[in-house]
This record gives sequence, structure tokens and C-alpha cells, in this order.
Amino acid sequence: MERGLWAWIWPGDPAKADESLLPTEEEIGFSRSADFHAKPFYHHHVNGRYQLLNDNLLDLTHLGYLHGGSIGTADDAATPEQRDQNARRLRSRRIMKNTPPPPVTRERFGIDCPVDRISGMDFFYPGFHAGIGDSQVAEGYPDAGRQLNSSRVWHAVTPATKTTTNYFFAMGSPDREGVEFMVEYLKPVLAEDIFATEQIEKIISTVDDVPPELMLRSDTTAVMGRRVLQAMMDAEAAPPAS
Repeated sequence: MERGLWAWIWPGDPAKADESLLPTEEEIGFSRSADFHAKPFYHHHVNGRYQLLNDNLLDLTHLGYLHGGSIGTADDAATPEQRDQNARRLRSRRIMKNTPPPPVTRERFGIDCPVDRISGMDFFYPGFHAGIGDSQVAEGYPDAGRQLNSSRVWHAVTPATKTTTNYFFAMGSPDREGVEFMVEYLKPVLAEDIFATEQIEKIISTVDDVPPELMLRSDTTAVMGRRVLQAMMDAEAAPPAS
């Protein structure tokens, strides 16, 4: 069973390193139970600034558009989002009842009946995202309540330079076969996210002044995340109190 998923490195002033800011294993849905299988999947060097990847992970409506042929459905965008925020993390959840299954669920389990799904992400500032994906057969159908998927995904988004990013991805689940299946299945899914990030970076690099953004309701969580990061950067840049 794989356990070495992350190495937390603080490259700055040792006096400012605060281990209490790191998420606990319980908070990110990681279990040391023998029934839980966790595995590091990929590392990518992305030619785009890290805030673009943060924005992507904070706005899960994109699952229904960018990943509609694999892990998402239209309900990932249509379902109201529930949010909760504290000093360490920003949480987002969508609870979808009696909803069409994503293509990956149909493929893995050979079903085409509606399911109940929970999809969401916990963003631990400034760059760690712990995702949840649970699904079961909806009421009123054969095998109602049957658990289909219970997975946790982890995205570590770390700036490499001003306009490039180190992106680490891992996954865990009680379903060992499901984790192994997703190693290959998710490669093109992450490639879509990386492609979108790099294309936006190219657009930004061609303009002298970044044009004003048009914010939609679906951008709320991303805007909340950005405000937290800006406040952290402002506090870091502030001169020491005399």
C-alpha cells in the first residue's frame, strides 16, 4: 500500500514555517486503514501561472463542460453550490440527487440509471485541493443505495516561476481496482485542464494590460479563493511593524 504521497517543503525563513497550517490526514480524507488504497499519480510542469490552476479547481462547474465526456455531467454546473469557509480552507460541495451518471461511472459499473452524487473540493490555502467524489444508485432503481464510488483526489499546486507551475496529483479510495483504473483514465482529463491553463497563459502573455474580468455567479468560489490569497500576499509584503 502506497503511503508516501507528499513532501511538505518550506523554502522560506524557518522562523515563519508553521506546521499547524498544514491540513491533517483526516481533513483531506486520507486514511491509514488497510482497506484504503492511496497512490500518487502524476507530476506535471505546467506553462501557466499557478493561480490559473487554482481557479480551475475552485470552479467545478467546468466538469460539465471541459470533462463532459469523462468525469462530469451538466448537473455539475446546474446544481447549486454549498460553501463553507474558515481561516485555513474554503469548502465547496454539490449534492446531486437522481442525476445522470458521468461517463466514467457508466463505463466502470455498466449502469445507465440515475445516481446520487456528491462532488466537491476543499481548498487549503495557498495551493492544496482535496476533492471528494461519492456516488450510489438512486432510489427507485435496482440495487438502490449501492455504493458505486467513494474517492478522494489531491491536487498540490506549487508555483515554479511567475508563469509556470508544478502540479502534483494523487488519489485514494477503498476501491483498489478503481484507483488503478483511474491512473490511465484520468491522464487525458488532466491534460484538458493543463491545455486550458496554458492557452489562457498564452493569451495573457500577448496583451500589455490584462482586460477587466467578467465575473459570473459560477466564479464565486474562485473569487473567494483569490481574495484569501491576495490577503496572504499583502500581509507577506507588508513592512514589519516598528
